[in-house]
Amino acid sequence: MWLKSYAVLGITLSVLVLAITSLRQLKAVGVASLQEKYER
Repeated sequence: MWLKSYAVLGITLSVLVLAITSLRQLKAVGVASLQEKYER
């Protein structure tokens, strides 16, 4: 039983980390594209 709960916790944590990192990358890309638009 404990192993199952630990596995679920690990999976949810990894998914959260992946989502946060992807969101940060998207934000960085969006900011860069906006800066390029304003510079032109």
